[in-house]
Amino acid sequence: MKSARRINLERSIVDFELVKDRIPARVAESIRKDIYVHKKWGLGVETIVDVLLEDEIDVSIAQIDAIVEAMNAMGLKRSQHKIRVVE
Repeated sequence: MKSARRINLERSIVDFELVKDRIPARVAESIRKDIYVHKKWGLGVETIVDVLLEDEIDVSIAQIDAIVEAMNAMGLKRSQHKIRVVE
């Protein structure tokens, strides 16, 4: 059975991989390091949400579903419900 920590890391990786091409490259690299190198998955996902909101970047339904699922599982409360979704 996987630990909650491992599951959260995997969810943050999925979130990052789903949106990395939609966010600025230098920010994407910073998030990648937070998640993959430093294992700071919560910080990485929070940064993803912040960038999507601040830069008004639209995401797909699948992308927002993955982000919301990860944040709920991690107990993170941000403004993920305000992210713009395109259908």
